Amino acid sequence: MTLRTRHTIVRASSRMTKLIELDADGKLMKQAAVTPASGSLIDCAYEAEDAQGLLQLFADALEDLSPREVILLSTLPSAMAPGDRHWRLCTKENEGAPGTLARTKANFGPVTGLAIGALDFDLPPQGRVELPHAGALIDRILVPAWPGFAHTALLVRPSVSAGAKLIGGEAPLPSGYHVYFVIDDGRYIEPICKLLFNRLAAMGHAVVLPSKRGARLRRALVDAVASSPERLIFEADPMLGPGVEPVMRDIVIEGERVLVADEIMRDLMAANVRDDGIIAANWAAAEEAAAPLCEAARAKWIEGRVDELAVVEKKTRPEARVIAQREAQAYDAGVLTDDFVIDFDDGTSATVLEILSDPDRFKSKKGPSLDEDRPRPGVTMVWPYRSAPDPATGKPEGPWLHSFEHGGRYWRLRLKAVLEAEEAFKALFDIAHGMIANEIGHLKKVVRNG
Repeated sequence: MTLRTRHTIVRASSRMTKLIELDADGKLMKQAAVTPASGSLIDCAYEAEDAQGLLQLFADALEDLSPREVILLSTLPSAMAPGDRHWRLCTKENEGAPGTLARTKANFGPVTGLAIGALDFDLPPQGRVELPHAGALIDRILVPAWPGFAHTALLVRPSVSAGAKLIGGEAPLPSGYHVYFVIDDGRYIEPICKLLFNRLAAMGHAVVLPSKRGARLRRALVDAVASSPERLIFEADPMLGPGVEPVMRDIVIEGERVLVADEIMRDLMAANVRDDGIIAANWAAAEEAAAPLCEAARAKWIEGRVDELAVVEKKTRPEARVIAQREAQAYDAGVLTDDFVIDFDDGTSATVLEILSDPDRFKSKKGPSLDEDRPRPGVTMVWPYRSAPDPATGKPEGPWLHSFEHGGRYWRLRLKAVLEAEEAFKALFDIAHGMIANEIGHLKKVVRNG
């Protein structure tokens, strides 16, 4: 039986792979790829007699990617847009013109039926030593997590960072791997990834790391959200600066079977239910081990923010400390209010109050990441209007700020006056509810006593 599948390539004018060059000390320095806001969308279709054949064709496409091309595993509405032209990528606010698509889940959703899926593995330093090649990842991680991987057709390739080294130096151990497979129903790729995340936690790979602000980030080798169909997969070889030479990132293809979603879902769910106590204990231990590092990171961020407020906004250090601590609390709580400052990619910034006072001015405006040591542009986006929540994606009631960092997160944007009014109303409601309940109890007692 002939197998057929499709995916998409984004072709843009910007650099869509890492730039690896030397820093002032002669060490390798990596600049992240640029997330495209525009470009052509190219339909890629494959057919082969088996899953391994499909992955071989996909491997050829990966090796042919230019530095200005990036992979989307979701599909286009049709191979060509109306007028027999390539579809064009646009931003969400510019969507609507004929032949344009924004990179949203509404446009690039899960593929129904046969599809190519991906898993993104990020390795801690010790993991790089233990998993120095693709075979080790398959034998020591994937197969123990689910024995069916031993027969599944898998394509494994080291991540882009492994594609460069100092001239004359040793090749680095891979800091991560991309694992591709052919699945019988692409709608189950995301839930399988999340189940695998918990399975790896049960196997002892649960780790908690501090963010720049001291948030506790859960990690378990596989990125639990990177398999979302609208996410970009950067596979092109890195661009290199002087003093840096390329390293071949060998592609390994093993196994022969199509991944059957029902089988792996059934087995992983059963194993995770069985080991629920182990998973909880492993995360608790990881949280405890990371607590000092998270507290230190939070204290460091607050001190840095105090310095910034004292110098830039001329606040006294006591005033600056109150503001910094309030910002840290708001960040943790997921609600940002009036005086929280949001930076944008164009070099401007605005408070939540300013944004909510003039929403049209800030609609879909993008900014750098909030909680990374090296902020990346284009990671956050403001939606300053009222909108319905979406529990399936974690999206709260609007207005909100969304960030792709650390697996993605939302913060509601609220006015203090509205929050205070809601709290006052709730307090009055609780009082009234109590009074009514007491009165009903009294009336029932009167009725019982005749």
